[in-house]
Amino acid sequence: MDNYSLLLSAVTLSVIHAFMPNHWLPFVLVGRVHGWERRKTLTVLTIAAVLHTTATAVLGAVLNSARFVIEKYIDLTGHVIPAMILLAFGSAYIILELAHRGHHHHHIDEIREKISDKGAITGLFLILTFSPCEAMIPVFLAVDPWNVATFIYLAVVMAVSTTAVMLILTWLSMKGFERIRLHWLEHHERIVIGVVLILLSGLFLVV
Repeated sequence: MDNYSLLLSAVTLSVIHAFMPNHWLPFVLVGRVHGWERRKTLTVLTIAAVLHTTATAVLGAVLNSARFVIEKYIDLTGHVIPAMILLAFGSAYIILELAHRGHHHHHIDEIREKISDKGAITGLFLILTFSPCEAMIPVFLAVDPWNVATFIYLAVVMAVSTTAVMLILTWLSMKGFERIRLHWLEHHERIVIGVVLILLSGLFLVV
């Protein structure tokens, strides 16, 4: 495969991959629950995206050098672990919300005390770090193992494309959330967000 084809494949796969909601929507939802400013949410997402693409590049380099794919390892890191993290977060938000029903004006602060910003950020980092972009692996495998320059170039292109799309989608989603002023949602927001996170955990297992 020539360099142009590799570049086109890397950009296309990165953009399509970044559109998957389980790669950016959790940041919007968790950031909203914890009351993060837009800049903080986007910063956390950027760092997570870098970890995500770095993990993908490292996995691609290892598999390219060894010329084999450990299917069970990819399935475990790319699906099960991220799904379990999202499931845990979603369940925690719902349980904490239901446990403090009737004390609505206090429960937001209590949720933040139970799940600290540090814990939430760590969980978000782990979600993307343990879900490398499997679609990019064949592209990395198509590179000559000794062509380090091309490999690094593709890794940078993947990182920039993926991060840019995720930032745009996250920013647009946050802008949309800011316009929502529904009374019902304000009083049930954490349950709705918890349910969405649980549904997203299922998405990791089926795609």
